[in-house]
Amino acid sequence: MIKPTDTHQPFTMNSPDEFDQLLTRQLRDSQDYLADDGFTAGVMAQLDNRPALSRRAQWLITGIPLVLISGIVFSQLPVQDIGLMVGNSLETLAPVTVIKLGAMLSGGIILASLGWLARQARLL
Repeated sequence: MIKPTDTHQPFTMNSPDEFDQLLTRQLRDSQDYLADDGFTAGVMAQLDNRPALSRRAQWLITGIPLVLISGIVFSQLPVQDIGLMVGNSLETLAPVTVIKLGAMLSGGIILASLGWLARQARLL
């Protein structure tokens, strides 16, 4: 039990880098080097160096199940009912409101396109 008169101070770190350095020193100092006489190099040389799946195969492996599952999910949606609800809601809106919504949607699409282009050009 620690008494109030004890002057024990907890060990604190000023930055995460100091903690990493402390761990690195502790691991380096606590373990002796074990010579493997080239064992690791031999194992690495015998590993299979074939490339991973081609980009096309990766797209097929992920794309086909995605399309099938999406089709099953969308086939269960009440598309006709949703269309009627949206249509009825748009009929009750004033024409100015529909124009404002269209302008906002167009602006969002333009901003998203500009963001994508900036990212492709590595500006962001």
